[in-house]
Amino acid sequence: MVKVHHLNCLEIQSPGNGRAIGHCLLLETKSRLILIDAGIGLLDTKNPDGRIGRNLINAVGFQFNEKRTALSQIKDLGLDPEKVTDCVVSHLDPDHIGGLADFPNATVHVGLEEYEHFQRGSHRYLQHQLDHRPRIKTYASTSETWRGLEARRITIVSETDIYLIPLFGHTVGHCGVALKYKANWLFYVGDAYYLRAELSDREHPVHALAEMRADDPQMRMESLNIIRRFVINNPQTKVFSYHDLSEFTPFVSDGTSKIHYRTDLKPDIKEVIELYQSSGIKRPVDDAARLANMYAHANLVITAWAGNTLVGIARALTDFCYCCYLSDLAVRRSYQRSGIGQELISLTRERIGNQTTLILLSAPEAVDYYPKMGFEKIDNGFMIRRSK
Repeated sequence: MVKVHHLNCLEIQSPGNGRAIGHCLLLETKSRLILIDAGIGLLDTKNPDGRIGRNLINAVGFQFNEKRTALSQIKDLGLDPEKVTDCVVSHLDPDHIGGLADFPNATVHVGLEEYEHFQRGSHRYLQHQLDHRPRIKTYASTSETWRGLEARRITIVSETDIYLIPLFGHTVGHCGVALKYKANWLFYVGDAYYLRAELSDREHPVHALAEMRADDPQMRMESLNIIRRFVINNPQTKVFSYHDLSEFTPFVSDGTSKIHYRTDLKPDIKEVIELYQSSGIKRPVDDAARLANMYAHANLVITAWAGNTLVGIARALTDFCYCCYLSDLAVRRSYQRSGIGQELISLTRERIGNQTTLILLSAPEAVDYYPKMGFEKIDNGFMIRRSK
C-alpha cells in the first residue's frame, strides 16, 4: 500500500497576485520514497540570489524558508531522505526542481519534449539546478491512454500506477501526473492552471499572468480545455494544481495529512507574520522586532501545523495558577472553521489547569465566537490602552 503525503514546498507572495504555494507529493512505500515535483531546495534557501537570481525573486515573489523544503519536511515526517529514489517532475521550471539537488541519487523522470527543451538552453530554466548530474529518464509519446488522455507509464513500484499526462503549453513539454491511490485516482496538473478558478472563469485576471509565462499560449488553452472536460466527465477523480492553496487545504485536513499541535516550539517570526497576515488578525506585522519581543516574553505558545506549514497559533501570558491572558489566537484563513481555534483554546486550558482563569479581549468580529468556546462575557473589566 502506498501512502501519500501532501507537502507545500514553496511560498510565493506575488506582487499584485497574492499568495501561491508549491503542492508536491511524497509517495511512501515499504522500500522507497518518490517525490512528485520538488519545490524550492535547501541550496536555494541558503543562497537565493546565487541560485535563483534577485530579478526572478522580485518578479515572482519567492520566499525562502529551510523548513519548507522537501528535505526538511521528509525528516519531520520521521522518514529517511536517503530513501528518495525517484523524482517525477511535471516540468523543469526553477520552483519545481530546486529541491532535486537535495536528493542527488534519485532518478529524475520527465517528459522527453521538456528535457530536450531544457537542454537547448531555454531562458526560462536554470541550467545549474541539474549540475549534480542526476540520472534522467525521459518519456516519449505513446499510444497508451488513461481516461481518454495520452498516458506515458512510469514503472517505479508495483504498488501503484503512475503516468505522465501531456498538458503542453505552459512549457514545451509540461505534463500532469496521474496516480492511482486506494480505489481512485489523483490527477496532479502542475502549472496547467495556476488557480482552480480558471476552470470556470474564462476572464479570470490570472489568465494574463499564465499567458505571459506560457511557452505556447494557444496550446496552454487547449490543455486547460482538456482539464475542464476531464473534471466534468470524471468527478470522482481529484484534480489539483501546483500553486492553488485552496486545493492543497482539503488534502491536509481530510486525514491524508493531519493537523498536529506543539507546545514546545516558538516559530520563526517570519512564519508568525505570514500566519497573521493570512488570518485577518490585526497585529504589528510591519514591525518584526516588536513581534519578536511579544513572543520572547510570552510563556505559553501553542502552535498548529499542517505538515510543515504553520496554520494556527495561541500566544498567552500566565502564572499557571491564577490567571492567564490569551493575547493572540490566529488561524490561517483557509483553515478557519475546521476546529483548529477550538483545539488551541482547549490545549491552552489544559496547560494552565483548572485553578487558572482564562481571559482575553475579543476583536469585534469575533464576539459571537468565544461564548461558543465556553467563555463568559464580563462587564467589569477595565483597560488602559497603549499609546502606540
